Amino acid sequence: MIRSLLSALFVFAVCLAVAQTNTAPTVKVVLPKTAKPGATVAATIVLTFADGLHGYQNPPTDEYQIPVKVSVDTKGFTLKKVSYPKGVMKSIGGDPKPCGVYEGTVKIPVVVTIPNKAGLAEAKFTVSYQQCNDESCFPPAKVTGVAKLQIKK
Repeated sequence: MIRSLLSALFVFAVCLAVAQTNTAPTVKVVLPKTAKPGATVAATIVLTFADGLHGYQNPPTDEYQIPVKVSVDTKGFTLKKVSYPKGVMKSIGGDPKPCGVYEGTVKIPVVVTIPNKAGLAEAKFTVSYQQCNDESCFPPAKVTGVAKLQIKK
C-alpha cells in the first residue's frame, strides 16, 4: 500500500515537473494612453520568458530556428515597424556554436498606425515563438497581449 502510494506520488511529481518546463511567456503591450485618429504611435511589446527558457532572436542565427515574431490582430491597427533587439549569444545543448536567444524580459519596440475613428480602442498583439530550454525545444506556439487606447480628435 505504501509502495503504491509512493509510486503514485513519484509519477505525479514527474508529470508536474514536465508540465512546468513549458510555461508560456507573458506578453504586456504598452501603448500611449491617448492618440489622434489615424496617428502613428510608438508602442512596446514586453515579452517575459520563465527562468530556464528562451526563444530565438529575430532574425535567427541559423535558418532552422523559429524566431520570435510580433503581429497585430485588430482591425484598424497596422503594424508599421518592429525593431527586434539583438539577443544574447549562448551555446545550447552542448553545441559549441552559440546562437542568439531572448531570455528573461525582452522589450520589442513597435510602430503602429491606429484606427481613424474616435473612441476607446483595444489592440490585440500576437507573439509567435518557439520556446526551448538548454536540452530541447517545444512545439511553436503563440501568446497574445491586449492594450486599450483612447482615440481623441
